[in-house]
Amino acid sequence: MSEEQVRRDLRELKYYYSHKSSVEEHFKVTGTTGIKNLARRYEAAIRLAPIRLYDLFGCLYIQCKTQ
Repeated sequence: MSEEQVRRDLRELKYYYSHKSSVEEHFKVTGTTGIKNLARRYEAAIRLAPIRLYDLFGCLYIQCKTQ
């Protein structure tokens, strides 16, 4: 996977996590997209990361904080 692809994925995940409640409501009507699978893949990978990287991912992407 290229660095650019990871960047695109992380931008998508940040948007998904920051709008999760409304997106989940839309999924009830239209069905889901591939974002849930993407989130699962990154969540599985980050569980293997050192704790500082794990925490950074959680803060930046799941909680949508800034640096």
